[in-house]
Amino acid sequence: MVIARGGELYGPAVESVLGQNLFGRVVSGHRPIYLGDPELPITPTYIGDFAGGLATVAADPEAWGEVWHVPNDVPTTGRQFVDTLCHQVGRPSKLMALSEGMTTPLKAISSVVRHGAAMLYQFEQPYVVDATKYLARFAGSHATPYAEGIARTVDWYQQHPDLIRSTMLPK
Repeated sequence: MVIARGGELYGPAVESVLGQNLFGRVVSGHRPIYLGDPELPITPTYIGDFAGGLATVAADPEAWGEVWHVPNDVPTTGRQFVDTLCHQVGRPSKLMALSEGMTTPLKAISSVVRHGAAMLYQFEQPYVVDATKYLARFAGSHATPYAEGIARTVDWYQQHPDLIRSTMLPK
């Protein structure tokens, strides 16, 4: 057995706190919704990096029986991540941040908030994943820069507008 971990996942077709409520909303012309404190440090993990990291540790019998944190880009903040997304789409970065107290009544009308609220604890404290052990063991590994991962994710959402769900929250 081997365990690979990462930060909150994002990328094409990824359903996460950083999915529909950020990418889906921005691509469809709505304000992005960030659950938690957007000023705290985070290390989102691009889905391709997570898949590659998992495959790498699974293929190495000497890595089995251990926990590995796959590589991420450098720590950022939720606000910086959203700013990069909005800049790439050419939209203003008017972030709507929701704290735990704000999510309670919104759970009744928004599936994004309902599902994301369960993970909110991750975004009300620094959420930085340290891949030092992985990088020392698997030399040459690297993470997709946020700008590149965000661009790939935006492209996917633009190619699949029929998969963007309405969150019933204001633009």
